[in-house]
Amino acid sequence: MTTNPADIGTVDLDRIVIRHGSHDKQDAKDEGETKACIMEWAWILHARANGLDVRSGWTDSPACTCSVIAAILRTYNDRIGRGQEGDDRRTRVLRPLLPLIVGTSSTEEVRNRRIYMASDWGIRVALPKLLRVTSFGAIGDRLALLPQVVDEKTLGLARETLWAAHRELWAARDAAWVRLRNATAAAAAAAATDAAAAAAAATAAAAAARVAASDVRARSRVAEMPAALVTSAGLG
Repeated sequence: MTTNPADIGTVDLDRIVIRHGSHDKQDAKDEGETKACIMEWAWILHARANGLDVRSGWTDSPACTCSVIAAILRTYNDRIGRGQEGDDRRTRVLRPLLPLIVGTSSTEEVRNRRIYMASDWGIRVALPKLLRVTSFGAIGDRLALLPQVVDEKTLGLARETLWAAHRELWAARDAAWVRLRNATAAAAAAAATDAAAAAAAATAAAAAARVAASDVRARSRVAEMPAALVTSAGLG
C-alpha cells in the first residue's frame, strides 16, 4: 500500500523536529514532542494518513517509501550530527522532503534505476567534490568524466576506475607518511595533512567501489554511499 506524497494527514510539518538515530514507539507523541528520525516520521505520516496505529507498526523502514530512498535518508540523517545544532540542521534539510518520500515505493525496475542514479551521483558528483578540496583534484576530475551510470556496463567501468583511484590514493598516503618521517618540524604538518587527505579519499573511493557490486540485489545498500559522501564533502 502506498500513499499520495501530498497526503500527510493531520501532521503539522512546522512542528516536526527530526532527530538522530532510531527511536522507540513510545517516543511517538504530539509533533512537537515526538522523537523520530526522517524515516520514522515517514511512517508516522503514512500511518496517520491511512488511519493506522502509529505505535503498533513503528518502523524506520516503512513500506510506503522506496528502499533506496530510505537507505539514503537514514544514513544522511545520522551523519548530520547530534545535539541541538545537528537537530536544527537535520530538520532544516530533511523536513521539506517528508511529503515527497511517502508513497515512493514502486516496481523493481524503478528501484534498480534509483540504485544506478544513486551510484552515479556518489561516484561522479560527491566523490569528485570531496577530492577537489584536497591535492587530489585530478583524480576527482577523472571520476567526474566517467560515463553516466545507467546499467551494469557503466557501473562496472566506474567500479574499475574507483579501485584504480583507491590504489593511487593509498600510494600517495604511503608516500606522504614517508615524507612525514623524514621531514623537518616545519614540513611535518604539511606532510601529515597530505597523508590524512589521501587516506580519507582512498577510504571513500574504496567504499564507493565496494557498494558498486555486481549483483543488483546486493547493491540495496548502495544508497549509503552518496549519503556518506555528501556529508564528508560538505554538500548538505
